[in-house]
Amino acid sequence: MDYQYNQYQNTTNKFASAALILGIFSLVMLCTGILAIPFGALGILMGVISKRGKQLHRNAIAGVIISSIGLFSGLLITISVYTTIILTGVGAIEKSQTPEYAGTSAFDIFMEDIYGPSYESIFEKSSGIDYDSYKNMLEQLIESY
Repeated sequence: MDYQYNQYQNTTNKFASAALILGIFSLVMLCTGILAIPFGALGILMGVISKRGKQLHRNAIAGVIISSIGLFSGLLITISVYTTIILTGVGAIEKSQTPEYAGTSAFDIFMEDIYGPSYESIFEKSSGIDYDSYKNMLEQLIESY
């Protein structure tokens, strides 16, 4: 009796699997923006390396596509964040030189432009009471009890 034995050949390519995993990591790292860039670049590199003269494995194709999406989205997010910070900083420097903001540091103007006015300034504008004197009065009242 002659049995034909077809041994299962492992056709998975480790570089193709690495490309897919790195592509998924690049999408997950989009929440940090800048960390998606190296994961995306490495995923594309692993996908290209996995070819080695053969036809590109389906995991490699998926990995290159997902890594490309992660890489370019990470670049877009990073560029837009840094552009916003730079433009807001330049605007704060220009505002600090106007008479309306005399005596106010550019950093305070920058933070106000990003986060809005501080609680102290909102309190003082709405109540007409100096915040520091109100805070001192409350501290004295608490100490007296």
